[in-house]
Amino acid sequence: TERHRVLSLLRTPLLGVPALPGVEDEEVAELWSGDVPVFGTRPGSTELWSGTGRTVAGAAPDRPSYDTARDRSPHDRAADPAAGDAVGPTGLARVEAKVRAMDTVDRQDQERIIRAAMVSTSPEPPHRAAPGGRSRSAATAPEPEQLLSAARSVGDQLVSLAYRHGSRTNWIGLELLGERYWRLTPMAADLAGGYTGPALFLAQLAALTGASRYAEAAREALTPVPGLLDALHGRADELGSLGSGAFAGLGGIAYALTEVGTLLGDREVLDLAGPAVRLSCAAGAAEDGYG
Repeated sequence: TERHRVLSLLRTPLLGVPALPGVEDEEVAELWSGDVPVFGTRPGSTELWSGTGRTVAGAAPDRPSYDTARDRSPHDRAADPAAGDAVGPTGLARVEAKVRAMDTVDRQDQERIIRAAMVSTSPEPPHRAAPGGRSRSAATAPEPEQLLSAARSVGDQLVSLAYRHGSRTNWIGLELLGERYWRLTPMAADLAGGYTGPALFLAQLAALTGASRYAEAAREALTPVPGLLDALHGRADELGSLGSGAFAGLGGIAYALTEVGTLLGDREVLDLAGPAVRLSCAAGAAEDGYG
């Protein structure tokens, strides 16, 4: 039958090689029963348990694992008493090995991401009014050197926290979903919460300090913009939902490109501003309301 022919593809290399032998058999069995294939495991085990309750053996032998032998059911031990004696490393062991291999910078980076992820799921309000207040101090204008030093500190942190792949630079940030939930994700292109914001800050800092590392990071952050603009030119029906706004819309992207190109004297970046402005105008004509 057609259904049998389609499901049999799971046993061929066409859809990739299964990570564990026997997984595809359990998938097919559950699909034939009208169920969604589900597999479970434990951190200290290399075995999987299918939705039917059957056990799928662990990965290729690598080293003995007490946890895996302990987690096997009595029926499995009786059927194959030696199967749990030599298995690959458990998921927990792999994670522990990866953490041990991290240096101080890697661990700090992971801890920062974990803290941000936990804060983003907290039901507590983001800000609480503290009782009392700080005592007033004399109003004094900071020296320009102090402000520039603080800006350089922020710029250095942006450069150090950036993720780089090839000629691309980006950051992990928080994205607001539905005006209610926060999601930890690579930055999008908008000015307020996306990579064009740090790019603009770094370009301004480069213009003030002459430091090439800030200018380089700003240019690298804008690497995906040409492809983004080309894609949007072919999807005019979606411009209204993107909007022309300065913070989360195409207007902010056009502004950032204009400023970065001017600050860095970069003609390639400036040439992107024109298409971005035209897209912003088209979005403004198509959107409901303002921005």
